[in-house]
Amino acid sequence: MVEGGRIREGQWYSHYDGEEITVARQLDVDHVVALAEAHQSGGWAWDALTRQLYANDLSLPEHLIAVSAGTNRSKGARDPAEWLPPDSEALCTYLAWWTTIKYRWQLTMDQAEYSTILHHATNDCADTQIDLTAAQSGIIRADTPGQSQ
Repeated sequence: MVEGGRIREGQWYSHYDGEEITVARQLDVDHVVALAEAHQSGGWAWDALTRQLYANDLSLPEHLIAVSAGTNRSKGARDPAEWLPPDSEALCTYLAWWTTIKYRWQLTMDQAEYSTILHHATNDCADTQIDLTAAQSGIIRADTPGQSQ
C-alpha cells in the first residue's frame, strides 16, 4: 500500500531472523558492517567523500539490507565476535557478506572478529565461500589514533 508517496505495506524478508515483514515501519535498513564498525576498522582515515560513498554504497546488494527493526537494533554496531544473526540459516551468508564488505573497503578485523569468522567458516559454513583474504594478508585491526593494541 502506498500512502502519501511512501510505501507503508508490502512484503519483505528479514534475512537475520527469517521473519516476513508486511508493515514498512517494522523495518530498518542495516549497514551489514555498521558505520561505527567501519570507522573503528580503518574508516577513521577516510576523507569525507569516501565516508559518503561507504554509507551509500549500493554496488553490493548486501551492503545495505532491510531487516526487522528489533533484530537490527540488537545488532547495533557489533561485529561477528559480539553478535550473529538469530536465524542459524542466515549465519554463513551473513559472514560471507561481512568479509566481502570488509575486503572491498580494505577494512581490518580484530583478532576476536577474525577468530569467530574463521571458526564458523571452518566448522559451519564449508559450503559457503567466506573470503578471509584481507585478514590472512595480515590486515588485523588498524587501531584508531590514540588507541593501543
